[in-house]
Amino acid sequence: MRARAVRILLGVAVSVAFLYVVLHNISPAEIVSHLARTHWGWFAISAAFNLSMLWARGLRWRPLFYPEPQRSWPLVSATAIGFMANNVLPLRAARSSRGMRTARRENLRWALIVKANYHFAQICA
Repeated sequence: MRARAVRILLGVAVSVAFLYVVLHNISPAEIVSHLARTHWGWFAISAAFNLSMLWARGLRWRPLFYPEPQRSWPLVSATAIGFMANNVLPLRAARSSRGMRTARRENLRWALIVKANYHFAQICA
């Protein structure tokens, strides 16, 4: 439990540090001005489409894990983590993070994850 708390605090500290680096030259009044001009309806529509896209892509992985049935939420969660990792890691290296996250969370054999990634690559080719 203590290690988890340390990881969470470290994650928050890194996030705060990067937010400072990004925002230190921008005045709070300028941020408020931009937020006041935001069209919140379009923002809500965009967020809804983004979440539905993540859900659909997560569900798309279910048949690849046959014959072991998978719950939907872990696959959706792993897809979201994979998209976030794609923003940080080069050359689509985050593609395997989806499988690793699903394997760890659902106690799956690693061979099944490799098979799922292989089938996905065949479908895309």
